[in-house]
Amino acid sequence: MTTYNDLGIKPIINAAATLTRLGGSRMPPPVVEAMAAGAQAFVDLPELQARVGARIAELTHNQACYVASGAAAGCPDGCCSTAPISHQGFPFALGGNWGYPRGEGIGNLSKDG
Repeated sequence: MTTYNDLGIKPIINAAATLTRLGGSRMPPPVVEAMAAGAQAFVDLPELQARVGARIAELTHNQACYVASGAAAGCPDGCCSTAPISHQGFPFALGGNWGYPRGEGIGNLSKDG
């Protein structure tokens, strides 16, 4: 297995926070073990994502949960979730309010106000 040293990359001290661009976070052994176990088979990723989200929602007493690969990956989903439920099927476009009054759904994300 290739290590960071093999690639000439020096480890850094992260004194900032859990940042995706700095590798996210160091994982405890049970997490690494679960990832290794999961890597032993092929699965349908949308099905896995749906079931994991449903399980986390159940455990945290929420209506739903979406697991993203990092903070940046979750941003579009968070923004889209502010659209009115009846318009969830529309593509997300910053600055587009689709004719809805300000403060209603996606209109409050418009670049002009």
